[in-house]
This record gives sequence, C-alpha cells and structure tokens, in this order.
Amino acid sequence: MTSIASAIRQSCNQLRGRTSSSNKTRPNRRVVPPLVRLTGLAFNLLSRIHLQAAAGKLSEFWFTVFQARPRPWVHRFWKQADRSFELHLADKWIPVHLWGEGPLVVCMHGWSGSGTQFRHFIPALQQAGYQVALFDAPAHGINPGRQTHLLDFSDCLQAIEQQIAPIHTVIAHSFGAMATLMAGRQGLQAKQMVLLAPGLDVQDIFASYCDSLKLQPDLVAAFRNRVGQKMAEIVQIDDPWAFFHPRQSLQYASERGLLLYDTDDEELSQSQFEQIGQQWAQCDVVTTRDLGHIRILKDAQVVKATVDWIDQA
Repeated sequence: MTSIASAIRQSCNQLRGRTSSSNKTRPNRRVVPPLVRLTGLAFNLLSRIHLQAAAGKLSEFWFTVFQARPRPWVHRFWKQADRSFELHLADKWIPVHLWGEGPLVVCMHGWSGSGTQFRHFIPALQQAGYQVALFDAPAHGINPGRQTHLLDFSDCLQAIEQQIAPIHTVIAHSFGAMATLMAGRQGLQAKQMVLLAPGLDVQDIFASYCDSLKLQPDLVAAFRNRVGQKMAEIVQIDDPWAFFHPRQSLQYASERGLLLYDTDDEELSQSQFEQIGQQWAQCDVVTTRDLGHIRILKDAQVVKATVDWIDQA
C-alpha cells in the first residue's frame, strides 16, 4: 500500500503547495451566521419556560434537511446522464443517474448535500473506464420531503447494489461516509471505499452543533436524550452514541480504502479525521489544505488523486 500512497501524495502536491494567501480570500474556519446564533438564543429562552418542548423541537431540527430549491442548472445536469433508473425503496422511488460503462462507482453525498456535488468526478471516472452513479438521497436535492435519517441513506446504497449492479467503489463525502459504513453493517459488498472529509463520530458532530447554537447545558442534556431516543428507534439498538463511534463503524469498512481530508476543514474536527486514519488500518491517507469541507469535491487534483487510487485496484 506504501507505493500507492506515495503515488497519490505526489499527485496531490499542488494542493499542499498552495500559499497561505488563499486563506485570506477563502476563509475555511466556520463562521456562525447571526441567524443561527439567534436561533440558539431563542431555544435557550424557550428552555427556561419548557425544557422538554425546546429539546423536542431541537430534535426535529436535527433530522430536518434545510436547503434551497434546486436551481435550473440542476435539472439540466440530471438530464445529461446517459441513462436514469428509478430506485425502489420501501416507501419511495429515488432517481439514480448513470454515466459511462464498466465497473460501478457510486457517489454518496452528505447531509444537505446533493449528488450534483460529484459532477466533477464524472469525466475522469468515465475516461478511466468506470460507470458512475449519482443520486440525491431522500429529502435531498430534487426529491420531496424535509426529514430523513441515516438508514434512508444506507438503504439507497444497498438498493443500488441489488437493483442496478454490484458496486466496485463507493466515494462518500461527510455524512455519506457514515451511511456507507452503515450499509456495510447491513451487507453492502463494495470492493473499496473512498471517504472524503468523513463524519463518523456522532458525539463530536452533536457537540459541534450545540456549540454553534451556544445552547445551555441543561438544554444540551435534554436535547441529547431526545436525539438518542430517536436514533435508538431508527436503528433498533440500545446505545446509539456508542454504536456510531468510529471504532465501531470502521469494523465494516472495506479492506481497501482511501481517506482524504483537508487540514482546513471548517465543519469537522481534525481529531475525528486522525482517529479514522488510526483505526482504519487498511486505508491510505491523503491530506490537502485550503480546500475546506466542500471545495474538496471540486478540486481537479483531488479528483485525479481519487481516480488514480481507484484505478490501482
């Protein structure tokens, strides 16, 4: 694996060689919008009147997808696919869009994301001889609904494997990485995984969420209890916080993997990425800088490094 990792790192040299001036024009550190701070203040005030009501409403927000109406170019993009397939889940149909021919590479976006975020990967993967599948998870992108959860994401991956073709590689971003590993727990047979800026530690994500809202400690505790109860119902386990620890999830990672993250990620902690790299023994690790959590999906060198790694199988 050492020679492969060296080749990937060489292809990423341009990423790590960028000057610090890019940080001045494109800051990556999270800036909490005033509306978010005001929302947290409102919940703190409500909690003084009725703690459980505030915690319950926060729990609804936790499972709610907030995103803008898809722009016209999004619909045009999906129409450019070579072919489309209606994926049948238990109670819904999800469009899956396919480009190219060959072994199937499925791209799994994160929370409040979209399959369109992987559009920059399509030409390189096609040229390398792969078929590419992109889609929006339930309640995301062009799909109806406002609320969803992890199993909806992971069910899509399993359904693609069952209804379209065996999966050669999953490229997953952020929360999509957690969904990919959840699908692995449920029997997904993907040959290998590429995790881009993965979010696998629910406790770390929850703490960051509460910190951004500046929630009071008693509200945090009640909110955590509500979220834990809901997650326990969804996955049918007693301790969801332990269940979604990276150490537990990575037991279901493919034997061959690539972990790629940015040292200036503004959404997830570096300690979370480092923990994944330490506990996923079979993965190659590549770091970039100045790209943050989202731009990492748009960068030409990241795309090249990812496709080069996939093609080494």
